[in-house]
Amino acid sequence: MTNEPKSIWRAVLLVGLGAVAASAQTPPTSRQVTASLEQGYQLLKQNRRIEALAAFTKVIEKEPSNHAALIEVGYLHAGLKHWRSAVKYLAAASAQDSENKRLHMDLGYAYQALRDFSKAESEFQAVAKEPGEFQMQAESALAVLQNARQTPKDSKQARTLKEGYDALNQGNKTLARQRFESALSADPRNPTILKQLGFLDLSQGKVQSATQRFEAVRSADANDHFAALQLGYLYQRQRKTAKAQEAFNAALGSSDPQIHGAAQAALVSTGEAGKSEQDPQPESGSGQ
Repeated sequence: MTNEPKSIWRAVLLVGLGAVAASAQTPPTSRQVTASLEQGYQLLKQNRRIEALAAFTKVIEKEPSNHAALIEVGYLHAGLKHWRSAVKYLAAASAQDSENKRLHMDLGYAYQALRDFSKAESEFQAVAKEPGEFQMQAESALAVLQNARQTPKDSKQARTLKEGYDALNQGNKTLARQRFESALSADPRNPTILKQLGFLDLSQGKVQSATQRFEAVRSADANDHFAALQLGYLYQRQRKTAKAQEAFNAALGSSDPQIHGAAQAALVSTGEAGKSEQDPQPESGSGQ
């Protein structure tokens, strides 16, 4: 498994290499931009990131609004943990492409690394409010953010959690799990850590393990309506209709209109599914 950030630069690489062929009529400045972009992508392929950063920075010096270069420079700075620089360039790229949910998420994580929680929350909320590929991840990030705001910056647990988030942002789920498990061992009923591990389990297909995590959250805090909602979805995936309905009904107690509305919709769908099922059987095994 790689420690590289799960950024969109790979996709940009493919698009960029196919789109930057310069013609004989290309102005000198445009040819220089094209050459620097191509050089940057080649250096990335060779894992020469510092040199790639310099090449993409040259592009921005000549063409400050170049979207591809802004993204690459932003993610390269994030990989180096230069969070202020990462925020500067990722925010500029996001302003040009406000519908890019992955960019909102990564910008949010960069703000979180700077402990600029208000801006991080704004980025995560922009993703969480709309159904899509990153909605659950954004909801998880918002839940984690609530606890991060209350955690002392210099505490051992805070440092361990930050290492976990850094590893997660870089796509290293194995290291992230180790750090979160370490933090959990010091605080076994911490709802934020349990949720994070639950989402990690779910991302790796470990549905029953994720269910146990969210059950532990509910055991620690019966008023955690976000956990109740997620638990309902997990029960629903395992065709445990009665338990799913119970969890969704618990989530209805939330004062958050987003959670309340999602629970209402889920109850309707669960009720309809229950009518069409005959003798549903829960899944066996530790995964899906």
